[in-house]
Amino acid sequence: MARKSSVYARWTAGEVAVSTWFERDRAFVRIQERATGEYLAEWWDEDAVQMFEDGFFERGKKFERSVIDYADSFGISPYPRRSRRRR
Repeated sequence: MARKSSVYARWTAGEVAVSTWFERDRAFVRIQERATGEYLAEWWDEDAVQMFEDGFFERGKKFERSVIDYADSFGISPYPRRSRRRR
């Protein structure tokens, strides 16, 4: 299988963090750039729960990888500043 691009490698190089927060009827999943603290993607409440129910986000050891894979598949850039300049 072909190796992913260097952009994909950035997702896994410790430059971004995947965080979660769940409490009773609240749910939160986000991807954040460590250096700037900028949020690259986030899912709240029903949207976050739906991602698990639809199988896009996996539980357990594969959770972080599944969130990153989903963001990558939709072209969410791990370079937020570069994305803004293009517009």
